[in-house]
Amino acid sequence: MPRALTPLATAPVLALVLALVLALGLAGCGSDPSSTKPLPVAKPSPGTPPGLDTTKPRPPAKVAKSSQSAEEFARYFADVVQYSVRIRDIAPVAGMARDQAACSSCRQLSDYIQGLKKQGLWTNGRDIEVGPLKVRADGGPAYNVKGPMTYPRISFVDLAGKESSSQKVSPYRLDVD
Repeated sequence: MPRALTPLATAPVLALVLALVLALGLAGCGSDPSSTKPLPVAKPSPGTPPGLDTTKPRPPAKVAKSSQSAEEFARYFADVVQYSVRIRDIAPVAGMARDQAACSSCRQLSDYIQGLKKQGLWTNGRDIEVGPLKVRADGGPAYNVKGPMTYPRISFVDLAGKESSSQKVSPYRLDVD
Protein backbone atom coordinates (compact mmCIF):
# COMPACT_ATOMS: atom_id res chain seq x y z
CA MET A 1 0.00 0.00 0.00
CA PRO A 2 1.49 3.41 -0.93
CA ARG A 3 2.65 5.54 1.98
CA ALA A 4 0.83 8.86 2.38
CA LEU A 5 3.04 11.92 2.05
CA THR A 6 3.49 13.94 5.20
CA PRO A 7 3.31 17.72 4.90
CA LEU A 8 7.12 17.94 5.18
CA ALA A 9 7.52 15.40 2.40
CA THR A 10 4.95 17.28 0.33
CA ALA A 11 7.01 20.48 0.01
CA PRO A 12 9.63 18.97 -2.34
CA VAL A 13 6.85 17.24 -4.26
CA LEU A 14 5.09 20.60 -4.74
CA ALA A 15 8.27 22.13 -6.08
CA LEU A 16 8.76 19.24 -8.50
CA VAL A 17 5.14 19.09 -9.66
CA LEU A 18 4.74 22.82 -10.18
CA ALA A 19 8.12 23.11 -11.89
CA LEU A 20 7.22 20.25 -14.22
CA VAL A 21 3.79 21.64 -15.02
CA LEU A 22 5.19 25.07 -15.76
CA ALA A 23 8.17 23.71 -17.68
CA LEU A 24 5.94 21.59 -19.87
CA GLY A 25 3.25 24.24 -20.03
CA LEU A 26 0.58 23.44 -22.52
CA ALA A 27 3.14 21.81 -24.80
CA GLY A 28 3.02 18.70 -22.61
CA CYS A 29 -0.72 18.52 -22.89
CA GLY A 30 -2.00 16.15 -25.52
CA SER A 31 1.31 14.33 -25.90
CA ASP A 32 0.96 11.37 -23.52
CA PRO A 33 -0.82 8.57 -25.37
CA SER A 34 -0.09 6.02 -22.60
CA SER A 35 -2.68 7.59 -20.31
CA THR A 36 -6.11 8.05 -21.82
CA LYS A 37 -8.42 7.98 -18.81
CA PRO A 38 -10.14 11.30 -18.13
CA LEU A 39 -9.10 13.56 -15.26
CA PRO A 40 -11.07 13.26 -12.03
CA VAL A 41 -14.16 15.43 -11.84
CA ALA A 42 -13.30 18.58 -9.92
CA LYS A 43 -15.02 18.88 -6.56
CA PRO A 44 -14.99 22.21 -4.74
CA SER A 45 -12.99 22.35 -1.53
CA PRO A 46 -15.08 22.49 1.65
CA GLY A 47 -14.31 26.08 2.64
CA THR A 48 -10.94 27.76 2.58
CA PRO A 49 -8.51 28.85 5.27
CA PRO A 50 -8.69 32.47 6.44
CA GLY A 51 -6.53 34.82 4.38
CA LEU A 52 -6.14 32.44 1.42
CA ASP A 53 -6.02 34.40 -1.84
CA THR A 54 -8.52 32.72 -4.18
CA THR A 55 -8.67 35.55 -6.70
CA LYS A 56 -9.10 34.08 -10.18
CA PRO A 57 -6.38 35.24 -12.62
CA ARG A 58 -7.56 37.50 -15.42
CA PRO A 59 -6.73 36.22 -18.91
CA PRO A 60 -4.90 38.51 -21.32
CA ALA A 61 -7.01 40.34 -23.89
CA LYS A 62 -5.33 38.54 -26.81
CA VAL A 63 -3.92 35.02 -26.73
CA ALA A 64 -0.60 34.60 -28.55
CA LYS A 65 -1.46 36.85 -31.47
CA SER A 66 1.94 38.56 -31.10
CA SER A 67 5.14 38.05 -29.14
CA GLN A 68 3.85 40.50 -26.52
CA SER A 69 0.55 38.64 -26.08
CA ALA A 70 2.43 35.30 -25.97
CA GLU A 71 4.48 36.66 -23.05
CA GLU A 72 1.31 37.88 -21.33
CA PHE A 73 -0.24 34.43 -21.81
CA ALA A 74 2.82 32.68 -20.28
CA ARG A 75 2.55 34.90 -17.19
CA TYR A 76 -1.18 34.17 -17.06
CA PHE A 77 -0.56 30.41 -17.33
CA ALA A 78 1.86 30.53 -14.35
CA ASP A 79 -0.85 32.34 -12.37
CA VAL A 80 -3.49 29.76 -13.37
CA VAL A 81 -1.29 26.89 -12.15
CA GLN A 82 -0.80 28.67 -8.82
CA TYR A 83 -4.53 29.44 -8.61
CA SER A 84 -5.45 25.78 -9.30
CA VAL A 85 -3.23 24.63 -6.44
CA ARG A 86 -4.58 27.29 -4.08
CA ILE A 87 -8.23 26.39 -4.71
CA ARG A 88 -7.35 22.68 -4.96
CA ASP A 89 -9.11 22.25 -8.30
CA ILE A 90 -7.47 21.10 -11.55
CA ALA A 91 -10.28 22.50 -13.74
CA PRO A 92 -8.66 25.89 -14.51
CA VAL A 93 -5.48 24.25 -15.88
CA ALA A 94 -7.20 21.26 -17.49
CA GLY A 95 -9.56 23.61 -19.31
CA MET A 96 -6.53 25.02 -21.14
CA ALA A 97 -5.35 21.60 -22.39
CA ARG A 98 -5.84 20.53 -25.99
CA ASP A 99 -6.62 16.98 -24.84
CA GLN A 100 -7.33 16.59 -21.12
CA ALA A 101 -7.21 12.80 -21.18
CA ALA A 102 -3.67 12.80 -22.58
CA CYS A 103 -2.30 15.83 -20.67
CA SER A 104 0.51 14.41 -18.51
CA SER A 105 1.16 17.81 -16.90
CA CYS A 106 -2.52 18.10 -15.98
CA ARG A 107 -2.54 14.60 -14.51
CA GLN A 108 0.54 15.29 -12.34
CA LEU A 109 -0.96 18.52 -11.05
CA SER A 110 -4.29 16.76 -10.44
CA ASP A 111 -2.54 14.04 -8.41
CA TYR A 112 -0.78 16.68 -6.34
CA ILE A 113 -4.05 18.53 -5.68
CA GLN A 114 -5.75 15.25 -4.68
CA GLY A 115 -2.88 14.67 -2.22
CA LEU A 116 -3.44 18.09 -0.66
CA LYS A 117 -7.14 17.30 -0.29
CA LYS A 118 -6.45 13.91 1.34
CA GLN A 119 -4.15 15.60 3.86
CA GLY A 120 -6.59 18.44 4.50
CA LEU A 121 -4.02 21.04 3.46
CA TRP A 122 -3.95 24.16 1.32
CA THR A 123 -0.96 26.12 0.03
CA ASN A 124 -0.62 29.77 0.92
CA GLY A 125 2.06 32.34 0.25
CA ARG A 126 3.03 35.17 -2.03
CA ASP A 127 2.47 34.99 -5.77
CA ILE A 128 4.91 33.38 -8.20
CA GLU A 129 7.44 35.93 -9.43
CA VAL A 130 8.05 35.68 -13.18
CA GLY A 131 11.13 37.51 -14.46
CA PRO A 132 11.96 38.84 -17.93
CA LEU A 133 10.81 36.41 -20.62
CA LYS A 134 12.16 35.62 -24.08
CA VAL A 135 9.60 34.92 -26.78
CA ARG A 136 10.42 32.91 -29.90
CA ALA A 137 8.07 32.34 -32.81
CA ASP A 138 7.71 28.60 -33.55
CA GLY A 139 6.36 29.09 -37.06
CA GLY A 140 2.72 29.66 -37.88
CA PRO A 141 0.78 31.21 -35.03
CA ALA A 142 2.76 29.39 -32.29
CA TYR A 143 5.21 30.88 -29.78
CA ASN A 144 7.60 29.50 -27.17
CA VAL A 145 8.19 31.61 -24.05
CA LYS A 146 11.08 30.99 -21.64
CA GLY A 147 12.47 32.79 -18.64
CA PRO A 148 13.18 32.73 -14.90
CA MET A 149 10.58 32.47 -12.21
CA THR A 150 10.69 32.09 -8.46
CA TYR A 151 8.29 30.31 -6.15
CA PRO A 152 8.22 32.30 -2.92
CA ARG A 153 8.03 30.62 0.47
CA ILE A 154 4.92 28.44 0.42
CA SER A 155 3.07 27.52 3.60
CA PHE A 156 1.03 24.35 3.93
CA VAL A 157 -1.97 25.26 6.10
CA ASP A 158 -5.04 23.51 7.45
CA LEU A 159 -8.62 24.80 7.25
CA ALA A 160 -8.10 26.91 10.37
CA GLY A 161 -5.08 28.58 8.70
CA LYS A 162 -2.53 26.89 10.99
CA GLU A 163 0.77 26.22 9.21
CA SER A 164 1.90 22.60 9.33
CA SER A 165 5.03 22.99 7.16
CA SER A 166 6.53 25.19 4.48
CA GLN A 167 8.74 25.19 1.42
CA LYS A 168 11.53 27.72 1.01
CA VAL A 169 12.00 30.04 -1.97
CA SER A 170 12.84 28.08 -5.15
CA PRO A 171 14.01 29.36 -8.57
CA TYR A 172 12.79 27.62 -11.76
CA ARG A 173 12.59 28.18 -15.51
CA LEU A 174 9.29 28.89 -17.16
CA ASP A 175 8.89 27.22 -20.59
CA VAL A 176 5.45 27.54 -22.15
CA ASP A 177 4.32 26.83 -25.72
